[in-house]
Amino acid sequence: DAVAIKTPDQVLTYRELAAAAGNVAAQLLAAGVQAGDFVALLESRSVNAIIAMLGILRAGAAYVPLDPTHAPEQLGFIATDIPFRAALVAERYADKALSLFGKGLPVIDLAQATNQLSADAQVVAASGDDVAYVLYTSGTSGAPKGVVVAQRAIAAYVLDQPMTGVLAGDVVLHASTIACD
Repeated sequence: DAVAIKTPDQVLTYRELAAAAGNVAAQLLAAGVQAGDFVALLESRSVNAIIAMLGILRAGAAYVPLDPTHAPEQLGFIATDIPFRAALVAERYADKALSLFGKGLPVIDLAQATNQLSADAQVVAASGDDVAYVLYTSGTSGAPKGVVVAQRAIAAYVLDQPMTGVLAGDVVLHASTIACD
């Protein structure tokens, strides 16, 4: 029951975080998302964005974060560049999602997905070679380019840093856009 996420307005334990991510994964799987699929994440930096990223990974899919403050041309390019299977969208960006994805893509309300209890909180197995997420460059020198990041790269970044061993009491600040690592 250790604290996983703490904001001025909310505290989530690791157990609560895992349950919420499981709820998101169950919603995605019910919407037809399968291992290896890409899921758009249209949200600002938030607790729900973190839950969504973990839920997408639990479903065996890869997330593609779309920062709603980015240029409409950039978001439009990304929306057509990746073959998305579904989109997780914060309610306040529902209109933007409709203009980006049309009506053919399953769009799942992010808050509802995190809170809808699911008895089926399975974790789809993934390997180090599977895609974890895709980030896009700004496109200032032409069209934005997708950078594919594998599961293995994240594990190496977190676990194989000799000078940054993560300890139980450590705190990490999350201060940038979700569309940048």
